[in-house]
Amino acid sequence: MDEMTPLKALSQAGQKLEKAQIPNAQNEARFILLDVMGTDMAGLLRNGTKPMGEAKLSLYRQKIEQRVSGRPLAYILGKECFMGLWFSVDEHVLIPRRDTEKLVHEALACLSQYAKCRVLDLCCGSGAVGIAIAHLKREAQVIAADISPKCLEVAKKNARQNKVISRMRFVQSDLFAELEGQRFDAIVCNPPYVSDERMRELSVDVRDFEPGLALFGGRDGKDYYRAIIPRARHHLNKGGYLVLETANDQAATVAEMMLKAGFQAVCVVRDDGGRPRVVSGRYEMPGLR
Repeated sequence: MDEMTPLKALSQAGQKLEKAQIPNAQNEARFILLDVMGTDMAGLLRNGTKPMGEAKLSLYRQKIEQRVSGRPLAYILGKECFMGLWFSVDEHVLIPRRDTEKLVHEALACLSQYAKCRVLDLCCGSGAVGIAIAHLKREAQVIAADISPKCLEVAKKNARQNKVISRMRFVQSDLFAELEGQRFDAIVCNPPYVSDERMRELSVDVRDFEPGLALFGGRDGKDYYRAIIPRARHHLNKGGYLVLETANDQAATVAEMMLKAGFQAVCVVRDDGGRPRVVSGRYEMPGLR
Protein backbone atom coordinates (compact mmCIF):
# COMPACT_ATOMS: atom_id res chain seq x y z
CA MET A 1 0.00 0.00 0.00
CA ASP A 2 1.37 3.45 -0.98
CA GLU A 3 2.28 5.80 1.83
CA MET A 4 0.08 8.88 2.13
CA THR A 5 1.57 12.03 0.63
CA PRO A 6 0.62 15.61 1.47
CA LEU A 7 -1.05 16.11 -1.91
CA LYS A 8 -3.13 12.95 -1.56
CA ALA A 9 -4.12 13.91 1.97
CA LEU A 10 -5.07 17.38 0.71
CA SER A 11 -7.30 15.94 -2.00
CA GLN A 12 -9.11 13.68 0.48
CA ALA A 13 -9.51 16.49 3.02
CA GLY A 14 -10.88 18.88 0.43
CA GLN A 15 -13.51 16.35 -0.60
CA LYS A 16 -14.43 15.75 3.05
CA LEU A 17 -14.91 19.45 3.73
CA GLU A 18 -16.94 19.89 0.54
CA LYS A 19 -19.21 17.02 1.60
CA ALA A 20 -19.68 18.78 4.96
CA GLN A 21 -20.62 21.95 3.01
CA ILE A 22 -17.78 23.99 4.44
CA PRO A 23 -17.36 27.22 2.44
CA ASN A 24 -14.07 27.51 0.54
CA ALA A 25 -13.42 23.85 1.34
CA GLN A 26 -10.37 23.38 -0.88
CA ASN A 27 -8.67 26.54 0.37
CA GLU A 28 -9.35 25.70 4.00
CA ALA A 29 -8.01 22.17 3.56
CA ARG A 30 -4.85 23.69 2.11
CA PHE A 31 -4.46 26.28 4.88
CA ILE A 32 -4.71 23.56 7.52
CA LEU A 33 -2.23 21.35 5.68
CA LEU A 34 0.33 24.16 5.35
CA ASP A 35 -0.02 24.84 9.07
CA VAL A 36 0.46 21.17 10.00
CA MET A 37 3.43 20.80 7.64
CA GLY A 38 4.98 24.08 8.78
CA THR A 39 5.57 25.16 5.21
CA ASP A 40 4.32 27.43 2.43
CA MET A 41 2.95 26.65 -1.03
CA ALA A 42 6.42 26.43 -2.53
CA GLY A 43 7.43 23.89 0.11
CA LEU A 44 4.24 21.91 -0.44
CA LEU A 45 4.90 21.73 -4.17
CA ARG A 46 8.48 20.61 -3.56
CA ASN A 47 7.58 17.91 -1.05
CA GLY A 48 3.98 17.13 -1.91
CA THR A 49 4.68 13.67 -3.32
CA LYS A 50 6.94 12.53 -0.48
CA PRO A 51 5.56 10.39 2.38
CA MET A 52 3.80 12.58 4.90
CA GLY A 53 4.56 10.62 8.06
CA GLU A 54 2.03 9.16 10.50
CA ALA A 55 2.26 11.90 13.14
CA LYS A 56 1.54 14.76 10.76
CA LEU A 57 -1.09 12.79 8.88
CA SER A 58 -2.89 11.99 12.13
CA LEU A 59 -2.75 15.63 13.24
CA TYR A 60 -4.01 16.82 9.86
CA ARG A 61 -6.95 14.46 9.93
CA GLN A 62 -7.81 15.53 13.49
CA LYS A 63 -7.89 19.17 12.44
CA ILE A 64 -9.99 18.42 9.38
CA GLU A 65 -12.48 16.61 11.62
CA GLN A 66 -12.58 19.67 13.87
CA ARG A 67 -13.46 21.82 10.87
CA VAL A 68 -16.14 19.34 9.80
CA SER A 69 -17.67 19.68 13.28
CA GLY A 70 -17.94 23.43 12.72
CA ARG A 71 -14.93 24.69 14.67
CA PRO A 72 -13.79 27.92 12.97
CA LEU A 73 -10.67 27.81 10.85
CA ALA A 74 -9.07 30.64 12.87
CA TYR A 75 -9.33 28.61 16.08
CA ILE A 76 -7.86 25.56 14.37
CA LEU A 77 -4.92 27.60 13.07
CA GLY A 78 -4.74 29.66 16.27
CA LYS A 79 -4.47 32.93 14.35
CA GLU A 80 -6.29 35.43 12.15
CA CYS A 81 -5.16 38.34 9.98
CA PHE A 82 -6.62 41.79 10.70
CA MET A 83 -5.46 45.12 9.26
CA GLY A 84 -2.46 43.31 7.77
CA LEU A 85 -1.33 42.06 11.19
CA TRP A 86 -1.50 38.54 12.61
CA PHE A 87 -3.34 37.95 15.87
CA SER A 88 -3.41 34.88 18.06
CA VAL A 89 -6.97 33.74 18.79
CA ASP A 90 -8.60 31.04 20.87
CA GLU A 91 -12.09 30.22 22.12
CA HIS A 92 -11.92 32.99 24.74
CA VAL A 93 -11.93 35.78 22.13
CA LEU A 94 -14.04 36.76 19.17
CA ILE A 95 -12.32 36.18 15.84
CA PRO A 96 -11.38 39.57 14.29
CA ARG A 97 -13.35 40.23 11.12
CA ARG A 98 -12.68 42.35 8.08
CA ASP A 99 -15.85 44.41 8.68
CA THR A 100 -14.33 45.63 11.94
CA GLU A 101 -11.41 47.16 10.03
CA LYS A 102 -13.84 50.00 9.25
CA LEU A 103 -13.93 50.74 13.00
CA VAL A 104 -10.15 51.17 13.02
CA HIS A 105 -10.17 53.38 9.92
CA GLU A 106 -12.85 55.66 11.37
CA ALA A 107 -11.02 55.91 14.70
CA LEU A 108 -7.79 56.87 12.91
CA ALA A 109 -9.66 59.48 10.87
CA CYS A 110 -11.06 60.99 14.07
CA LEU A 111 -7.58 61.01 15.62
CA SER A 112 -5.83 62.52 12.60
CA GLN A 113 -5.86 65.99 14.23
CA TYR A 114 -3.82 64.76 17.21
CA ALA A 115 -0.05 64.53 17.36
CA LYS A 116 -0.23 62.54 20.59
CA CYS A 117 -3.37 60.92 21.94
CA ARG A 118 -4.84 58.55 24.51
CA VAL A 119 -7.20 55.87 23.21
CA LEU A 120 -9.43 53.43 25.06
CA ASP A 121 -10.20 50.11 23.34
CA LEU A 122 -13.27 49.07 25.33
CA CYS A 123 -14.39 45.40 25.26
CA CYS A 124 -11.01 44.74 23.65
CA GLY A 125 -11.22 40.94 23.25
CA SER A 126 -8.15 39.84 21.30
CA GLY A 127 -6.90 43.43 21.34
CA ALA A 128 -7.06 43.63 17.54
CA VAL A 129 -8.64 47.11 17.36
CA GLY A 130 -6.40 48.81 19.91
CA ILE A 131 -3.26 47.09 18.67
CA ALA A 132 -3.99 48.07 15.07
CA ILE A 133 -4.46 51.69 16.17
CA ALA A 134 -1.21 51.61 18.16
CA HIS A 135 0.60 50.07 15.18
CA LEU A 136 -0.67 52.64 12.68
CA LYS A 137 -0.52 55.72 14.94
CA ARG A 138 2.85 55.63 16.63
CA GLU A 139 2.07 58.55 18.95
CA ALA A 140 -0.98 56.83 20.45
CA GLN A 141 -1.07 55.48 24.00
CA VAL A 142 -3.73 52.78 24.15
CA ILE A 143 -5.59 51.35 27.13
CA ALA A 144 -7.24 48.00 26.37
CA ALA A 145 -10.05 47.04 28.76
CA ASP A 146 -12.14 43.89 29.02
CA ILE A 147 -14.13 42.13 31.71
CA SER A 148 -12.47 38.79 30.87
CA PRO A 149 -8.96 38.06 32.20
CA LYS A 150 -8.61 35.36 29.54
CA CYS A 151 -9.20 37.94 26.82
CA LEU A 152 -6.59 40.23 28.35
CA GLU A 153 -4.03 37.40 28.33
CA VAL A 154 -4.60 36.95 24.60
CA ALA A 155 -4.51 40.71 24.00
CA LYS A 156 -1.19 41.08 25.83
CA LYS A 157 0.28 38.25 23.78
CA ASN A 158 -0.85 39.97 20.59
CA ALA A 159 0.57 43.31 21.68
CA ARG A 160 3.95 41.65 22.24
CA GLN A 161 3.79 39.84 18.90
CA ASN A 162 2.99 43.07 17.06
CA LYS A 163 5.61 45.07 18.98
CA VAL A 164 3.32 47.73 20.48
CA ILE A 165 3.17 46.55 24.11
CA SER A 166 5.35 49.43 25.31
CA ARG A 167 2.55 51.85 24.35
CA MET A 168 -0.32 49.82 25.74
CA ARG A 169 -1.82 49.11 29.13
CA PHE A 170 -4.36 46.41 29.95
CA VAL A 171 -7.16 46.78 32.50
CA GLN A 172 -9.70 44.22 33.66
CA SER A 173 -12.88 46.23 33.86
CA ASP A 174 -16.62 45.85 33.45
CA LEU A 175 -16.95 48.68 30.92
CA PHE A 176 -15.81 51.87 32.75
CA ALA A 177 -15.90 50.46 36.29
CA GLU A 178 -12.10 50.41 36.80
CA LEU A 179 -11.42 53.55 34.73
CA GLU A 180 -12.76 56.16 37.13
CA GLY A 181 -11.21 59.59 36.53
CA GLN A 182 -9.48 58.60 33.31
CA ARG A 183 -10.09 60.54 30.10
CA PHE A 184 -9.24 59.80 26.50
CA ASP A 185 -9.14 61.49 23.12
CA ALA A 186 -11.07 58.56 21.65
CA ILE A 187 -13.04 55.63 22.98
CA VAL A 188 -13.32 52.85 20.43
CA CYS A 189 -15.53 49.82 20.96
CA ASN A 190 -16.85 46.77 19.15
CA PRO A 191 -19.34 45.72 21.83
CA PRO A 192 -21.52 42.60 21.92
CA TYR A 193 -24.53 43.54 19.79
CA VAL A 194 -26.26 40.35 18.67
CA SER A 195 -29.95 40.21 19.66
CA ASP A 196 -31.96 37.22 20.87
CA GLU A 197 -33.37 36.69 17.41
CA ARG A 198 -30.02 37.01 15.64
CA MET A 199 -28.34 34.63 18.12
CA ARG A 200 -30.71 31.90 16.95
CA GLU A 201 -29.86 32.67 13.32
CA LEU A 202 -26.07 32.57 13.69
CA SER A 203 -24.15 29.88 11.83
CA VAL A 204 -22.94 26.89 13.82
CA ASP A 205 -19.28 27.94 13.70
CA VAL A 206 -20.16 31.26 15.37
CA ARG A 207 -23.00 30.24 17.70
CA ASP A 208 -21.43 27.07 19.07
CA PHE A 209 -17.75 28.05 19.15
CA GLU A 210 -17.23 31.81 19.57
CA PRO A 211 -17.74 33.26 23.07
CA GLY A 212 -21.33 34.28 23.79
CA LEU A 213 -20.01 36.97 26.15
CA ALA A 214 -18.53 38.75 23.13
CA LEU A 215 -21.64 38.32 20.96
CA PHE A 216 -24.85 38.69 22.96
CA GLY A 217 -26.04 42.25 23.45
CA GLY A 218 -29.33 41.59 25.20
CA ARG A 219 -32.84 40.99 23.92
CA ASP A 220 -32.65 43.69 21.23
CA GLY A 221 -28.83 43.70 20.97
CA LYS A 222 -28.52 47.27 22.28
CA ASP A 223 -27.80 46.77 26.00
CA TYR A 224 -24.15 47.76 25.67
CA TYR A 225 -24.90 50.92 23.70
CA ARG A 226 -27.34 51.98 26.41
CA ALA A 227 -24.61 51.40 29.02
CA ILE A 228 -21.67 52.91 27.10
CA ILE A 229 -23.00 56.04 25.38
CA PRO A 230 -24.22 58.04 28.42
CA ARG A 231 -21.10 57.19 30.41
CA ALA A 232 -18.53 57.67 27.66
CA ARG A 233 -18.74 61.48 27.79
CA HIS A 234 -17.37 61.42 31.36
CA HIS A 235 -14.24 59.69 30.05
CA LEU A 236 -13.54 61.90 27.04
CA ASN A 237 -11.31 64.94 26.82
CA LYS A 238 -12.84 68.08 25.30
CA GLY A 239 -13.60 67.31 21.66
CA GLY A 240 -12.95 63.59 22.18
CA TYR A 241 -14.57 60.94 20.00
CA LEU A 242 -16.71 57.89 20.63
CA VAL A 243 -16.48 55.34 17.82
CA LEU A 244 -18.75 52.29 17.92
CA GLU A 245 -19.28 49.29 15.67
CA THR A 246 -22.92 48.28 15.18
CA ALA A 247 -25.08 45.81 13.32
CA ASN A 248 -26.42 47.34 10.12
CA ASP A 249 -29.98 47.56 11.48
CA GLN A 250 -28.81 49.28 14.69
CA ALA A 251 -26.75 52.16 13.30
CA ALA A 252 -29.59 54.70 13.04
CA THR A 253 -30.73 53.99 16.61
CA VAL A 254 -27.18 54.21 17.97
CA ALA A 255 -26.65 57.51 16.14
CA GLU A 256 -29.84 58.87 17.72
CA MET A 257 -28.69 57.70 21.15
CA MET A 258 -25.41 59.57 20.70
CA LEU A 259 -27.17 62.77 19.63
CA LYS A 260 -29.44 62.61 22.68
CA ALA A 261 -26.38 62.14 24.90
CA GLY A 262 -24.89 65.40 23.60
CA PHE A 263 -22.49 64.16 20.93
CA GLN A 264 -21.94 66.34 17.89
CA ALA A 265 -20.87 65.66 14.29
CA VAL A 266 -22.45 62.20 14.61
CA CYS A 267 -21.99 60.18 11.44
CA VAL A 268 -22.68 56.66 10.20
CA VAL A 269 -19.95 54.94 8.18
CA ARG A 270 -20.71 52.10 5.80
CA ASP A 271 -18.56 49.00 5.34
CA ASP A 272 -17.21 47.76 2.01
CA GLY A 273 -20.51 45.98 1.37
CA GLY A 274 -22.44 49.24 1.73
CA ARG A 275 -23.95 48.31 5.09
CA PRO A 276 -24.05 50.81 8.00
CA ARG A 277 -21.25 49.55 10.27
CA VAL A 278 -19.71 52.30 12.45
CA VAL A 279 -21.16 55.30 14.28
CA SER A 280 -18.88 58.09 15.53
CA GLY A 281 -19.44 61.37 17.33
CA ARG A 282 -17.51 64.16 19.08
CA TYR A 283 -18.19 65.38 22.60
CA GLU A 284 -17.41 69.04 23.28
CA MET A 285 -18.53 69.37 26.90
CA PRO A 286 -17.04 66.59 29.05
CA GLY A 287 -17.71 66.38 32.74
CA LEU A 288 -21.36 67.41 32.75
CA ARG A 289 -23.34 65.13 35.02
